[in-house]
Amino acid sequence: MVVILDRSKQREIENEEKSKWILSVLQRLGIPTEDWKITGADQMMPILRKIRNDLQKFDLQILDNSNCGIDIYFKDSLIAAWKKPTYILKENKKEKDSRFRYYLEMHTDIVENFK
Repeated sequence: MVVILDRSKQREIENEEKSKWILSVLQRLGIPTEDWKITGADQMMPILRKIRNDLQKFDLQILDNSNCGIDIYFKDSLIAAWKKPTYILKENKKEKDSRFRYYLEMHTDIVENFK
């Protein structure tokens, strides 16, 4: 997946996309997420640490990996992973304002091993 973003909002948008992805995986697994009150702008990992016991009831673990990614395990098997995105700096040559001439393309690398 490719996401176009303003360079000043790089981390915020990356966290938002990561949160959306985690929630989509949980929902596709049938995990009820309504009670967790998560919005896309929230930092996902602090929230997941708070609901760790709820996730364990479903034999799920969601872990930060050492490479700025997320690994999701079901019954000790890796079922989904968000790997650290790569960024490509792009230029909009038609933009006259130099503050907005450059933008980033965020390329996500997602692996899912479940249906």
